[in-house]
Amino acid sequence: MSGIPQVTAKENNGVSFPYPMLSPHNYTVWAIKTEAILDAQGVWEAVEPVEGAQVDAKKDKKARAYILQCVPKDILLQIATKKTAKEVWDSLKTRYLGSDRVKKARVQTLKSEFDSLRMKETDTIDEFAGKLSAMSSKFSALGATLEDSSLVKKLLDSVPDKFFPIVAGIEQFHDLETIQFEETIGRLKAYEERTLRLHSNTNGTEEGEQRGHFVRRKGAWVQQP
Repeated sequence: MSGIPQVTAKENNGVSFPYPMLSPHNYTVWAIKTEAILDAQGVWEAVEPVEGAQVDAKKDKKARAYILQCVPKDILLQIATKKTAKEVWDSLKTRYLGSDRVKKARVQTLKSEFDSLRMKETDTIDEFAGKLSAMSSKFSALGATLEDSSLVKKLLDSVPDKFFPIVAGIEQFHDLETIQFEETIGRLKAYEERTLRLHSNTNGTEEGEQRGHFVRRKGAWVQQP
């Protein structure tokens, strides 16, 4: 979030926590970071209290103060009347994520974006995996979930031709319903690094030969005899 001002809050032990400033386009990331910092400072329970538990007044005031200093002036003037940290947080969430009907519409839009997302030839595995992770966070912010199995299948179906050998190996030897997204990324990255070294040594000859040995059949990559 380069260029976005940050507020730094200091605890008694001298540890600094930089709060990102909320902007019209960074709510999801802002909410994730702010929640983590409030939790680390022991005041998140004021925003999301345990059912039936009474909120500590000091923690509530502290959490509210932290949140208020991380929003722009025009938004601050609109939410300043909210007296508790939870009211402030819920007000911002409603403002940026909308009502249930709007959230459902946004989830459908995200699903369409997810379905159409493809890895470019110039993308690295890290870059494309980052895009998938970012979409997963957006789903979570709207109360929806992208399962690891969906992320894994999307990743394997979206990589360029040069990854076909490793995709075939993963599909053949692993259960795509249970393999972790991070493990799949790691295997693809290892193959990516290996082929880059191979390409630099042989000008891609071996990579071209490998690619020719695999074909797509019934949704899976299989090796030709």
